[in-house]
Amino acid sequence: MPVLPATFRKNSRRSASSLVLVLCVSLVASVLAARQGLHSERPRIWYFAAPEYPPVARQAMQSGDVVLQLTVSPGGTVTNVTAKGPHPILCDHARATAMRWRFEPGTSAREIAAFLHYGFSGEPRECHPRTAVNADLNALRITVTVDPPPPLATDSGCNLPESDRRPTLGRIGTSD
Repeated sequence: MPVLPATFRKNSRRSASSLVLVLCVSLVASVLAARQGLHSERPRIWYFAAPEYPPVARQAMQSGDVVLQLTVSPGGTVTNVTAKGPHPILCDHARATAMRWRFEPGTSAREIAAFLHYGFSGEPRECHPRTAVNADLNALRITVTVDPPPPLATDSGCNLPESDRRPTLGRIGTSD
């Protein structure tokens, strides 16, 4: 077995003790972060209720972005939602929808941001507008689009096939 110089053995001991110290500090920091609720990862959503376009907002041609700040309990339920956006109707509807979402349980309450965009696409329709929801559940970025109302309301009878009456879900993904 080769004999190592004394300085090499001494430096190896310092390096090993430095490594152990760094690992201990890292472990303590992660335990403290978990106790204080500082999570580096966004909790996964377990139940997603797709938002719909509020009929009153559609008739008023209201569209825009709503930013939500969610408080999620340790059990995964949403306990509080604050919404900021251009129209109170859209904010209220987004808030009510987010209250139905469920997340994976955690060790403490968490604050999560979500972004909803309400917009129009397609041809104007009086009755049974088509609604599309595209969602990235990892980033909590949701887009809700609906056919715009016609410029003048007419009584068309609303006799559309059943397939046109149901809302359609677009891309719902977790981009793992």
